[in-house]
Amino acid sequence: MKSKTPIEGSNRAESIEKYGFDVKFAYHCVRLLDEVEQLLLTGEMDLQRNSSLLKAIRAGQWSQEQIIDYFNEKEFELEKLYLKSDLPYGPDVATIKELLLECLEIQYDDLNMSKKSTTDILEDLEEIASIINGTLSKLG
Repeated sequence: MKSKTPIEGSNRAESIEKYGFDVKFAYHCVRLLDEVEQLLLTGEMDLQRNSSLLKAIRAGQWSQEQIIDYFNEKEFELEKLYLKSDLPYGPDVATIKELLLECLEIQYDDLNMSKKSTTDILEDLEEIASIINGTLSKLG
């Protein structure tokens, strides 16, 4: 929350000057922790969950110390939840590919009408899968 230097005169710089830390960064940190918790507990995500808490953080109603304490407690809880979770370790790449192809067909009516060939699209999907798997391996 204090590691980056914002552009002088930006909203973020003004926020840091006002509150002593980057409330936008804190907001996103708490939001991501809550989203991970939702996924581990339910396998689903409600983007409106805890909106009042997040708005309070963004409004500077939480101190930097409160954010750090929240993070540390939540990190510990999430580690326990992760060990008990029945979510698969990685994404279901085949299902994601199928969904993406369906979306492309909806967009273009027929994949042959798109600017890319089906082979090009499948290569793009392989690249997306590689990126996803690389990101997940870094998190794991």
